Amino acid sequence: MKKQIDILHIEDNDVDVAMILHELNKYWPQINHHRVEQISELKEALEKKWDVILSDFSLPEFDGLSALRMVRENEIDTPFIVVSGRVEEDIAASMMRLGANDYVMKDNLKRLSPAIEREMKTAKEREEAGIKFSGTIKYASVLVKPDIDLTQQSNHTNNIIDVLSITDSRIELGPDCIKERHKAVVNILYAANLIRKTQQKILQREDLSEPQFNLLSILRRQSPNAVTLRAVKDELTNKTSDIARMVDKMVKGGLVSYSVNPEDKRARDISITPQGLEALAEIDKVADEMFLCDALLSQEQSQQINLCLQNVLTLMREN
Repeated sequence: MKKQIDILHIEDNDVDVAMILHELNKYWPQINHHRVEQISELKEALEKKWDVILSDFSLPEFDGLSALRMVRENEIDTPFIVVSGRVEEDIAASMMRLGANDYVMKDNLKRLSPAIEREMKTAKEREEAGIKFSGTIKYASVLVKPDIDLTQQSNHTNNIIDVLSITDSRIELGPDCIKERHKAVVNILYAANLIRKTQQKILQREDLSEPQFNLLSILRRQSPNAVTLRAVKDELTNKTSDIARMVDKMVKGGLVSYSVNPEDKRARDISITPQGLEALAEIDKVADEMFLCDALLSQEQSQQINLCLQNVLTLMREN
């Protein structure tokens, strides 16, 4: 735990400030505390780096929601914790959706220090991992590194969050529940990023790109039969505008071979060669060791993940 903490505090009530600082001093003997009450003061204060931002919800000149928007729209990664009295649940939910890291009631300040410590630790882990976190729905697609193509995953981010935020009328969902659902989306995208990066490293060993690997996998499923170029193109997950050139390169590399289409002498079919099958077998072996080992996931954990993701996909398709 840090001995000193730098806090930006958005609060207009002197008594509440003293009460909060008294609670925090139990954890941090040295606190650099800067208090703002106006939007102009907040704008100036955000030019500096803070360990955490605490904010009341209701202030004379503006509110916590406006403060949160300013912080997140400037893509500031500092943990933002709302410390306020009781508000309507839909307002609290909106704060969490827009990027608040936690919501602590003023009558339950014993939760504040652990919440700050937890969010500071999480922010540090994100920074070390090179992950940008803004918390808001509209920034969800930048949670992964820009050099990794995750278009298919990020295009569905809003849909996933909408599905995960569906409220069951039989259950009272609070901010903590909504936060966990948003965290699930972050973890899905982050895990997809790591898995894809690992897959790319495996493919590099065989000097293959993702589209080439995809093509070989399709041909292996059809082996020993040959397939038309058009049929392969329809099945490719990574669409390429110049599939013929890619196939020509793989033919020269000995991974696939051409044959004459029996129904159209002008057309050519393609099939995987023994060398191509051998390359896939080597990739499968390495991938199995990385992704299918018991140390990564037990069978029970795999079943739980599959069930949860299948439920999400089903709801997304229905919506």
